[in-house]
This record gives sequence, structure tokens and C-alpha cells, in this order.
Amino acid sequence: MTNNVTPIDNLIEIYRERLAKAEQIRDLINGDMEFAKELLSILQAVVIVDAVPSGRPTVTQKRGHADIVAGFFNSCGNEWTSIMQIAEITGLAETSIRQVIYKTRANDFEKKPLPGHGRIKVWRLKITGEEGG
Repeated sequence: MTNNVTPIDNLIEIYRERLAKAEQIRDLINGDMEFAKELLSILQAVVIVDAVPSGRPTVTQKRGHADIVAGFFNSCGNEWTSIMQIAEITGLAETSIRQVIYKTRANDFEKKPLPGHGRIKVWRLKITGEEGG
């Protein structure tokens, strides 16, 4: 077995972190249904991708591709994510995502290489007060 990090290893790590967050939410709610309802209301308000019957997002005049990409990162805890994964989850074309992160809002994002994968990069929103990763 080699020490190369594979894409599945990266996904496993992401889901471990998400599981830990879900457990923390469960512990916070623990029997307080009023708080659970308030939290659900807040989370529903944060979702910016409107689903159409096909399950793919629709881009409205108020919500362009840049807003959808930023909303994706905000909804997933700003985890490092590849363009391919962003496309799979949001339903946007990879070319649209590239346009946002390389051109339209390039200053809003930071990237780093995906270990063991040559030219593949992972992205996230820049964190204020922190140098790129």
C-alpha cells in the first residue's frame, strides 16, 4: 500500500469532518425542538440554489453562477473542493465554474494542488485575514 492520497481518501476526510459537524449539531439540539426548528429555518434560508423539477439549479436574474458557486462553498463549510465536485453538486457546467473562479470572481477564491494529482486543483472561498493555502 502506498502513501498516495487518492480522491476517495479526500472524500472520506470531507465526510469525516461533516460527520463530526452533524454530531455536534445533534448534541446542540439534544431534545430542544424549538432550537431545532429555528436552526432548520436558518439553514433553509441559507440555501441559494433553487431546484427545478429536473433537480438541476436554475439561474435567475438575482442568482448568477458566481452566487451559486459562493453559496455552494458557504453551505459546505468552505471545504476544499474540485471543480468537478462543485459541478456534480450544483449542476453547473464545469466551464461556468471555471469562468467564475478564474475570471468573474477570481479574487474571491483560493486554490491549492490536490496532492498526488498533478494539475488538479481544489478551491475554496478566501478566508479574510488568512493567506492562501
